[in-house]
Amino acid sequence: MSWVYYDPRRMVVRRKKKYALKFNGRNVRISGSFYLKQYARDLDSSTWIIGFRWFDMNDFKWSYGYHTMKVAGIDHHDMSIFVGSDILNYQVGFRFQYNQYFRFKSLNNGEYILFGFSARYLNETSIEYVAVVNDNVYSGTHTSGYLNQNRIYRTYHVGYPNIWRGHWFNGYVYFFIVYNRFMNANEIKRVLKNPLNPIRDGLVLWLVFEEGKGDKVYDLSGNGYHGTIYGDYEWVRLP
Repeated sequence: MSWVYYDPRRMVVRRKKKYALKFNGRNVRISGSFYLKQYARDLDSSTWIIGFRWFDMNDFKWSYGYHTMKVAGIDHHDMSIFVGSDILNYQVGFRFQYNQYFRFKSLNNGEYILFGFSARYLNETSIEYVAVVNDNVYSGTHTSGYLNQNRIYRTYHVGYPNIWRGHWFNGYVYFFIVYNRFMNANEIKRVLKNPLNPIRDGLVLWLVFEEGKGDKVYDLSGNGYHGTIYGDYEWVRLP
């Protein structure tokens, strides 16, 4: 895939993404510190954007209930991108505060996914949301008393399954970007098409996985929220 990429650390422009990080579905995760306030009483908002390719695992589909493979987000039920499975189907989705979750497009094994989710509080118990999955747009409102949360998130993870019925992520991650503001569908699409040169307004975390070696992923937002890679990871050079 070709994107225009301005690398502020090296002061160069690249025309093509070179690397992705491979997660093995067993023990690979990235963890880092950051700061994101999501207070219902302050009508806060956020946007979560990622590019990934996922692979099925034999033990992933459960015979009952709903099971999730966490891709990226917070170390809770809260604020995390997931691939979910019931008995028959897989979907990409997002868990908002207090496990208010949204499921979108059905997925196929090995599919490459460009996903963005944005939400803002309308009042203390209602949100407006917009999601983009590849070329598909979903939007709506959601109301629940459980949305009345006032939380500050200080740690992010990629690939870590520390949630109920969670599973280690199995696949590749190409980029992961977080904003502290609401975005419309066109803005999300713009970032998904240009993750190596994203919109700067409200940018909190910007990981592009272009390191190609080592156990660090560097946050290019200027906030210094770098992540550490754990487990048997593998850097993959893209064709």
